[in-house]
Amino acid sequence: KTKASNSPSPINHSGVMNPDLTIRCYKILSGLKRVEYFEISWFLKPVNDARLLEEYKAKIKTPMDLGTMTSKLDKNMYPKMSDFVLDLRRIFGNCLRFNAMAGDSFRPCSISMAQTSEDLMILFLPKTKKPMYKKLLYCWKRCLKIIDDALTLKNSDDGYPTVHYFLHPVSFYFGGVLPPDYLGKVKNPSDFGTITSKVLEGVYQNVEAFVSDCRMITYNCKTYYEGRSDGVMFVAQAARLEEFLSPKLDAILSYDASLQGTEDRKAALKPPPIALSRTPTTFMLSLMQALRNTTYNDKITKLTEPAARQFESPVDTTYFPDYPQFVAQPMDLQTVERNVQSGRYTYPEDFEQDVNLIFRNCEVYNVPKRNDHIVNLARYCSKTFRRLYSQRIRVFHSSGGKLLFGEEKKDNKKRPLSSSTSATSSAPQPKKMRKSPVNVGGAAAAPIAAVVAKAPTP
Repeated sequence: KTKASNSPSPINHSGVMNPDLTIRCYKILSGLKRVEYFEISWFLKPVNDARLLEEYKAKIKTPMDLGTMTSKLDKNMYPKMSDFVLDLRRIFGNCLRFNAMAGDSFRPCSISMAQTSEDLMILFLPKTKKPMYKKLLYCWKRCLKIIDDALTLKNSDDGYPTVHYFLHPVSFYFGGVLPPDYLGKVKNPSDFGTITSKVLEGVYQNVEAFVSDCRMITYNCKTYYEGRSDGVMFVAQAARLEEFLSPKLDAILSYDASLQGTEDRKAALKPPPIALSRTPTTFMLSLMQALRNTTYNDKITKLTEPAARQFESPVDTTYFPDYPQFVAQPMDLQTVERNVQSGRYTYPEDFEQDVNLIFRNCEVYNVPKRNDHIVNLARYCSKTFRRLYSQRIRVFHSSGGKLLFGEEKKDNKKRPLSSSTSATSSAPQPKKMRKSPVNVGGAAAAPIAAVVAKAPTP
């Protein structure tokens, strides 16, 4: 049998997606699922709870989740690495935008996952002459801390969050449409939700830009409502928020200009590597054996066969001379096993992606040719391996590497409700529309756009 070349792809300095970068992206998502195994389930699929959808769509214009990202990788929908990175960061930026209440348990969870994602990108992506994506501002967590602090500020008269009418674009409070005269008075709209996204998407490359946008929020409110009888409340809230934020914004500017800020900025250029645990050879070999023991029952022929038998050895290009035209990086189970035995895999994600590559290659070559049986085998093996790997790597990671072959048991423990859950919503609502909030995943529902369509706006 002859085997197509499996030499590693040369480093792509342009950031344009190729098979090598795509595999690296799979590794980033897999590593994130492993490290953040306890909370990751909330980010695997699109938000689809009927009780939240209307509000979610009104607040989040570019929804994203890990399942959608995986599908986009499968379909080669990312032109550049920067597009992949943007989607990954949006997951956690969206979570912070939607769960914008003081003490919400999703907020520290999102920040932790965002940090893990950045660390995994540094670990798995190649070093290039020109960065393939924009790095986050070196003090991005300090910036988000200022926003978190602002969420705690309450109105003295009614006890509601002062930031409520400053959390989202003005159009949100008018049913999705800006007041006709708004842009005539306000040249640079700003809100905390947009600022949060800009922090986590790497838009801000200096502290001054972040501070300027924060100050623009209250400035815009006073500019639009100054002298209007219907704006007295909003001007007062803007003044209170400005008084609260001003010393914090001044402090981060001073920090940025200080020796400590300079040292932290330099340190951010060479962050310490993430401590990603490695698995022993026996862990990977046991997974391969479990896959080889899997059988497939053909629904048409009613025959049972070893599911992975067709993927044991390299594809013989003597019989399939056009194979290299379809598949850039061939892979098979025997090659994977040799790689395991020789210690070629540094992390389990390296091993996982080589196994998954076997079945992706099969689909790439055989789907256009309508070789349905082999495609069905590949999909069955892929699904089986993903399930086995996901279960065992979680058990291995959560046990600190003590359990190598354990299957994950179903955990019926429910996530603690967010501290934002209360008998009444933390956001002011019109009296006739006031309801008990819906709480899903720790997020208490604030007034949706339709409810506040007639509400005044900052």
